[in-house]
Amino acid sequence: MREAIRVLEQAGVLSVRMGSGTYVSDDGGSEAAALRVLAALQGDHSPLDIIVGRRGLEPECARLAAQHAHAGDLRELQRLIAAQAKCVADGTDPSEADLDFHLALSQASHNSVLAALVEHLTEMMRRQSLWREIKSRSLSHPGRTERYLAEHREILEHVSERNHDAAAESMAAHLDSIAAGLRDEVG
Repeated sequence: MREAIRVLEQAGVLSVRMGSGTYVSDDGGSEAAALRVLAALQGDHSPLDIIVGRRGLEPECARLAAQHAHAGDLRELQRLIAAQAKCVADGTDPSEADLDFHLALSQASHNSVLAALVEHLTEMMRRQSLWREIKSRSLSHPGRTERYLAEHREILEHVSERNHDAAAESMAAHLDSIAAGLRDEVG
């Protein structure tokens, strides 16, 4: 019982107040809270929480990549978009090329701390079964893989043009698009 209460408290469903009792949190019945519980039971992080972390990092990576990317960085990003486009055209899962694009973009920022944080999040997404399951269901919606590919192309266009504000805004919009797709699967 204590372990169950601890998991529900950690997921934000319950609030334990010493000397007072245990209460359901204001958002304890939300889909986000239910997803946190499911993730905690599997030893994972909530996919929605992962997106929040990415939202805090990746737009700045895109901004810095637009300022600091070398020609080799741009070629690698183009290569990864081509790999993703091939998967989309073939109807195969583009997830690895997608994640590799985000990782390469963080490396193109030439900020080792941001790149290391994005690498950690990327490995988390590759390892966690709940992330993979929900993202796979999200990608099965018609047109979604094409939309994500188009968003990657837009980000790269802004990076190539050295338009750092537009690169950051496009990345933020892309991550919001991913979040909306994930929420469709848990809502």
